[in-house]
Amino acid sequence: MESKRIKEALKTALMLSKVANSTHSVEIFEIGEVFIKGDQVSYINAEGKMRSLTTENVEARMDEILGEFDDRHITQQLQAMVFA
Repeated sequence: MESKRIKEALKTALMLSKVANSTHSVEIFEIGEVFIKGDQVSYINAEGKMRSLTTENVEARMDEILGEFDDRHITQQLQAMVFA
């Protein structure tokens, strides 16, 4: 389920880049802030690094975001156990 939502979010970012005619910054659920400049798309990952997004690397970026999601989920569960 998460992978489908993340993939759709990534494809939405790419779709927006096809119609953008200037620089934009948009918030897309599941990805966060996405930067669009012409046909270039990038976002900031959980480590704070700028990651570019292309049609060729959608699957790789999806896997990265899913891994980050899993890491955050595990951390949140551990914190909940410690403070419970």
